[in-house]
Amino acid sequence: MGETVTGLIHKETDLDAISVPLDPDVFYRLSCTRACMLTTRTSGAPLYMMNIEDGLWHVHTPASGLVTFIVSSRSIPYDFTFKLDQASTDDHGDDAEHATPQVVPVNAAGVFELGSDVDVLSFELEAGRTYVVRGSRTTIRLLDPLGAQVALAYERETGNQTFTAPSSGTHVAELKSENPYLQRETAWSFSLREQ
Repeated sequence: MGETVTGLIHKETDLDAISVPLDPDVFYRLSCTRACMLTTRTSGAPLYMMNIEDGLWHVHTPASGLVTFIVSSRSIPYDFTFKLDQASTDDHGDDAEHATPQVVPVNAAGVFELGSDVDVLSFELEAGRTYVVRGSRTTIRLLDPLGAQVALAYERETGNQTFTAPSSGTHVAELKSENPYLQRETAWSFSLREQ
């Protein structure tokens, strides 16, 4: 991690493999010289790679594991340099188990580092009470203590969404970018209050 690896592709069938252990909730910046062609192999965890420009990718995985990057090229012989750096860490957990706890009324903010980033918040709600939710630059999925999705009613005049808590306990809000192909960090905000 953070070291530059150099190599030489001798012929079209030649492949060079570089294995790196990646951590969850970390966003990486991968650079590989101009004509670098990459494929990957993982130990089972999903891997999200977005090509930002020629020779530059953003990389993210929600679970730790060994990732093998396989370098090839059609331009022979091909000298390449490969470098993987940590760009940033996730500001909020990605699932209910790692949710960032909040207290109602909630006024939270964060950043989607990539389109694959999910930010999850948790809070205690009381059954039968009505709550108002609002978000900026995010889609919102609200789950009750059993993990069932709670229906949100959209109010056209205000842009708010409302719901009545079906049960008391810990609820979570899963926040995702409105753009799944996000190429740069985008700030979001979320609020929840009792009506």
